[in-house]
Amino acid sequence: MELLFESKKTIYKSGKVYPFQQKPQIDPQISMIGDSYTEGTGVNIGTVLKDGGRYRMWYTAWPEDYNGSDDTALGAYAESDNCIDWVKPNLGLIEYAGNKDNNLCNPGGIVFIDPEDEGYRYKACCFGRPGRASFGKPFKEEGYYVFHSKDGLIWDFEQEAPRWPGGDVISVVYHPQQKRAIIPMKYFLRVGDIHRRSIYIAEYKDGIWSEPSCALVPDEYDDICAKRDGFLSADYYGMGMMPAGKSTVGFLWQFRHTLPLKTSIKASAQYLLTNFASDGIVDISLVFQENPGDIWRHQYGRRNFISHDEDDSTRSIYSAASPVEVGDEQWLFYSSTPLEHVSDYGVDVIKKYGLGDIRIAKWKKNRLFGFKAVPEGVIEIPLGKVYGSFKIKINCRTEKEGIIKAYLYDSRIGKNGNWVKDDTCLIAKTDLQGDMIDEDINWDGKAVLTPPKPDSNLMLRLELKISSVYAYDVVTI
Repeated sequence: MELLFESKKTIYKSGKVYPFQQKPQIDPQISMIGDSYTEGTGVNIGTVLKDGGRYRMWYTAWPEDYNGSDDTALGAYAESDNCIDWVKPNLGLIEYAGNKDNNLCNPGGIVFIDPEDEGYRYKACCFGRPGRASFGKPFKEEGYYVFHSKDGLIWDFEQEAPRWPGGDVISVVYHPQQKRAIIPMKYFLRVGDIHRRSIYIAEYKDGIWSEPSCALVPDEYDDICAKRDGFLSADYYGMGMMPAGKSTVGFLWQFRHTLPLKTSIKASAQYLLTNFASDGIVDISLVFQENPGDIWRHQYGRRNFISHDEDDSTRSIYSAASPVEVGDEQWLFYSSTPLEHVSDYGVDVIKKYGLGDIRIAKWKKNRLFGFKAVPEGVIEIPLGKVYGSFKIKINCRTEKEGIIKAYLYDSRIGKNGNWVKDDTCLIAKTDLQGDMIDEDINWDGKAVLTPPKPDSNLMLRLELKISSVYAYDVVTI
């Protein structure tokens, strides 16, 4: 479905129609906690995918003998029939603390399914460096590595050297319409006299991993948003993503800083940082890219999608690589940590409070953004040329006394430069009421239509009364 971003360049609106950003429902139940020796200090989400008839989760486990170093992170695996009740199978693959009775499957974490590779369907990305747990061939250098697997459990390096320099936070999602995987990764840039975390993006297409390019850089408005909530400045810790028709939505990890800034720190082999923020909290906001190659844009106002203070026990949140569909909803798993991101808590404090659990934010499918009529207004959506039979799907909801009048035109430009909207170019019309989640529009008894002529240029006009519309799609038959 094509989501209705406010700044989608092909949308026209008039009347009392207002854009909005939907808030998710936070599930009150914790989805997963650390409940064994290999995850005794906590668990953090990596990826949840629906694979055949089951849901599969790859996540990070922090062991009971955590020593304060990120190098103790372990890759773990769970699966479920309903995305609620998770089983941690005894895989017997990796020995830890003298025992193979566990669900470890390094590298774990950030996984996607490559539909073009029948041999190695599963690909993974992770950060590695010498000394970091790998339970196989050791990491020779610091950087971002790529792996492949036939089953998602037994992994091997695609190449033994890093594919990209690090950084330490990387994610990935496969975009079916774009037929590529999109890989956001974290790098530092000096912005406003502070070294700040920024988002670079690479792609995987036709078996080739590209070089990353700069996608999102924090700016002064991020600092304003941080100051609004009592913090000093901001940058981007990482990003999850969701394919949405031709577009892509990003779940941007907004790291809001507290004092003190570090005057000098060797963050990695690549970075000697000065004026560097290490302490603070993490919220999630929404960004989007309308088409491949377009700039990434923030949702206007950069309002939080999920806030660190959703409950009293959370101080920072980090999303999964992407949401997963469950029935008529989309679920975004996220890590909830009870401590702020602070560089010097000490091992005893971290082990007392733990490094987090896994929770879920839920929303109705494809309802992240939309337009709402209060009380009445119009939006017009150019659909372009459609060849052969087609149907139109809609995601909308009407309130009590509300209605949406839908008109499909073979659009053409009149002498005054405006769209012609009269009976001479009207193809079909109908009324919509109720709660429609990605449903076919039924045009007076039929859903499938045929363009009146080969070069028909279609436009969908929606006259809204006390109603909301979120997304649409044109499906050729």
